[in-house]
Amino acid sequence: MNFTDLKYSTIVDISLFLVTACAICSCTSTERLIGKSMTEYGKVKFYSISATRHGTTVDKVYADVDSSNVKRYFSFYPDRIVMTDEREKGLSYTILFRELPGSYDTTIFHQLSFLDKLVLSQARLLLNTTEFAHLKNPKGATCFEIEVNYLHGFPKHRKFKPL
Repeated sequence: MNFTDLKYSTIVDISLFLVTACAICSCTSTERLIGKSMTEYGKVKFYSISATRHGTTVDKVYADVDSSNVKRYFSFYPDRIVMTDEREKGLSYTILFRELPGSYDTTIFHQLSFLDKLVLSQARLLLNTTEFAHLKNPKGATCFEIEVNYLHGFPKHRKFKPL
């Protein structure tokens, strides 16, 4: 091995090291656990999501609810609150702040369950802090409006996660 081969080999090694280091650094999560609790209905964990790695502004907060091994996610955005349920992966449930009529279509609207109210009350306390004040607060939530997200079923080989 001569001197020029050694220099080329060293440059390649350094380049591979730098590419690997950059890839690892860019994969850092913008997700941060901000609260958790155990209820009689299951576990509730709250996470904040930031678009930037430095996390200066929070884009959304979501609640990860595990009740009897059934996953539900409540996502809190600046303009809306959306819930997804593992049992109905193709649907999303958007929180409404108006009263339901006496007779309503159950394929369009869904009343809040006790678990939903419990999660929303915990979220209300969390969202009252200044860091999350720009996100939609569930105070006054009355029901869900059901929407179809995946017309032909949830995509195969895709992990169920919050919207």
